Amino acid sequence: MLVHLPIGFLVIAIILIGASHYKRAKVSRSALSLLFLCSAFAAILSCVTGYLLSQSGEYNEETLSWHKGMGIALAAMSSLGWLIIRDGKHTKTIQFISVILFIMLVFTGHWGASLTHGGEYLTEPLAAIAQPETPPMDLSKVNFNEVKFYPDLVHPILEKKCISCHSAEKQKGNLRLDNPEFILKGGKSGKAVVAFRKDESELLYRIHLGAQDKKHMPPKEKPSLSEQEIQLIDLWIESGADFGKKFADLVPEPKRNALLSHQQPERLLPDREISAADPRVLESLVKKGVSITPISSTSNYLSISFISVPRQAVELLPELSAIGNHIVELKLTGCAVGNESISALKSLSNLTRVSLDDTPVTDAALTDLALLPRLSYLNLKGTSVTLAGIEKLKNATNLRHLYLYQTKIKAGDQAKIRALLPKTLVDFGGYEVPTLLSDTQVVKPLKK
Repeated sequence: MLVHLPIGFLVIAIILIGASHYKRAKVSRSALSLLFLCSAFAAILSCVTGYLLSQSGEYNEETLSWHKGMGIALAAMSSLGWLIIRDGKHTKTIQFISVILFIMLVFTGHWGASLTHGGEYLTEPLAAIAQPETPPMDLSKVNFNEVKFYPDLVHPILEKKCISCHSAEKQKGNLRLDNPEFILKGGKSGKAVVAFRKDESELLYRIHLGAQDKKHMPPKEKPSLSEQEIQLIDLWIESGADFGKKFADLVPEPKRNALLSHQQPERLLPDREISAADPRVLESLVKKGVSITPISSTSNYLSISFISVPRQAVELLPELSAIGNHIVELKLTGCAVGNESISALKSLSNLTRVSLDDTPVTDAALTDLALLPRLSYLNLKGTSVTLAGIEKLKNATNLRHLYLYQTKIKAGDQAKIRALLPKTLVDFGGYEVPTLLSDTQVVKPLKK
């Protein structure tokens, strides 16, 4: 309110002075005096609050400097206008000042909008109209032997979805994502990207939060990342977050195949749409820390994540039965859920994707999971499952992706599992990426 209040007062005052000059209206001196007094007072308050906001360090220094200087000058000029109008003997002078104020108002507003919305805030909407939205990348047409992971796959995602708020012009949370140096530096909340450590990368944590969460990236008024875009960033960080190497040098072929065969969110949906879930149930779960995201902008089916409340997952899982038919994806990564908790999933008849990686579940949990009629994706990485448990999945006819890295499955059982599940892409992990000469840095002592 304080930022825009002086704009309103000044615009009204300038219009009245112009109308008075061309004898379109008679304006009392007391009315103009009051308008300029309010403009000056509001502009001074705006300068104070603007200065406090500038201390966050989230804005481009050069643009901020111009905006700050022009804002102070505008407040001073408004005060001068009030003094002249109060005197009542300098009509020509106040007309001249009103023209100067209008010009200053335009430039001050322009730099202020540039700070808030980025330097291209005027042309960006026009460009969006002139150029239709770029269609999602077709990974099947990508030459993975030649393409570079960060420049060709990750950077375009950041540029399209993130850099408008994290660039040289604007740095929300003191974070810039337009340059590798700043990506590694991180922001106010810590390291945005930590090589090989997805769990310590703040960027991934924010991306995976539910759209209702105020820390979700991008914010809810901006377009969210697609499932494919999230998976690419996940894989890039998991593979070492290198900024120059080719995709093929970082990602083994089995993982590449898993990426190519990964289903898009729309394919998760049942054939028939469903009515919206009970908002009271959704609100209750969100208040308890559960992240709930629509699987697509045109569907009422939901993706549920317990990433923010891993210890409370056992208590909260039974509450999902009230919206059981709406859930197609369930993320329990790292949650303290055991075999008994998995029985609560039997009521989720449309459940298609389940992530149980790094949880305490064992073979016993797979009995209930095998009963899910639409199960097509199951992540059991880091669990204690064995061959005996996987055999229970042989009747899960829709299972297409199964992740078994760091489980109790022996190397000799891998061929048996692939034979048992011939239509399933089974990923056992444990890839070895060859060390390249470019991976090694020579460190020399400092010259004395």
